[in-house]
Formats: sequence, C-alpha cells, structure tokens
Amino acid sequence: MPTHRTALTAKNAKERAAIAIGLIKARRTNSRAFANCFEMGDQDDVIREILTRAETDPEIERRYPFVSVWKGVVERNREVSPPMSRRHTCSECSRVVPPHHGICEPCARAMSERQEQDYKRSEG
Repeated sequence: MPTHRTALTAKNAKERAAIAIGLIKARRTNSRAFANCFEMGDQDDVIREILTRAETDPEIERRYPFVSVWKGVVERNREVSPPMSRRHTCSECSRVVPPHHGICEPCARAMSERQEQDYKRSEG
C-alpha cells in the first residue's frame, strides 16, 4: 500500500520543501498541509530550499508570489541567520528544534507512546 507524503511525516526540510512546492503548483497554498511544511522548527531551511528550486523552476514564483518576498528577506538577513553548526537538533532524528529542546514533537510523541506501551506490558 503506498504511503501518503505529508509535512508531518517528512524527515527533513528538503522533503517538506518538496511537499510545499507540490502544493504551490497545485495552487493549495491556503491549506493546512501547506502551513505544516513550515511548522517543524526548520522553516528557514524549507524556505531556502524552495528558493533554490525556484531559481531553476520559474513556475514556483509565478504561482506563489511570496517567493519574491522571501528572496528579499533572505538577502537582507543573510548574515543574521545562524549557521547550521549553531542550530539545535533533535537527539533522535536530527530535525532542527528550538533552543533548549532536546527532542522534536514527533519524536517526543513516539517516545511517550513507547513508554506507555512498556508500562501497560509491565502491568499486564
């Protein structure tokens, strides 16, 4: 059975950018699925990947005009954005997470579910 790719199941920013681009081309930028592409703590990397792909695919910018706004913001803030070496990553899957978070939400949920299952097994 084929699996459906979503931003919530994507492993990294590059995959979320690919999903966002697909939604841009399908003209579904007002959807929850599109918003999810930018809500995993690495939205800067998703936007950078979209901008990189937009350089070779003008249809992206034509269908989603905010790409040109992003270009200007990225240019102005190029020196402000922290390098990858200073970003915080999840200890389980290497996703970028906010400072002082050791683990991303999907991994935290999975870990919680595993602990709950282990507890139920030990009780039963």
